[in-house]
Amino acid sequence: MSEIGIVYYEDNRELREGLSFLIQATPGLQLLGAFANCHSLTPEIQSLQPQVILMDIDLPGLSGIDAYRW
Repeated sequence: MSEIGIVYYEDNRELREGLSFLIQATPGLQLLGAFANCHSLTPEIQSLQPQVILMDIDLPGLSGIDAYRW
């Protein structure tokens, strides 16, 4: 079974670090990247090719809801 690649967007540093730790500690999951904002969303997603994107909907600048439309 291959691992599920995850990219995570969360501006709250403590929450981002905590959930990143849990993802990395879970067999079958691979954290490809964790970012504080989605200003570089398109190149990050194209480069990392995740199967799953976790995104806070209340991000500074470009919200997760607006970024979803990328």
